[in-house]
Amino acid sequence: MVSALSDPTRVDFETYVTARGAGLLRFAYVLTANEADAQDIVQDALSRALPRWSRIMSADDPDAYVRRMVVNAHVSWWRKVRRREAPAGNVAPPGHAPVAADAVIARGLASLRTVMGERDE
Repeated sequence: MVSALSDPTRVDFETYVTARGAGLLRFAYVLTANEADAQDIVQDALSRALPRWSRIMSADDPDAYVRRMVVNAHVSWWRKVRRREAPAGNVAPPGHAPVAADAVIARGLASLRTVMGERDE
């Protein structure tokens, strides 16, 4: 018996996803090391594959094409994460010199010791 995947003209998108979905998830998990992110990346890649399915199926290796789409989705996700805003650290208000967090904590502890020492007397 010939497998449904051996004849690219007979394979529809749902059949492909049913047959290869678990493998794509494992592949995406290797890239992300996180199950939820792997699911998101595979979903993104497959949602982009659906409108191009006839062209993908006419490729020499549709599996390689879709796996590359998964890799591209992961790279796009990674770029978005890197472009997000990040805290700038200690930002002083205009006209004030920046104060290191360690110095602020040390002053707070010193004043707490002073207050606590006064209570013990």
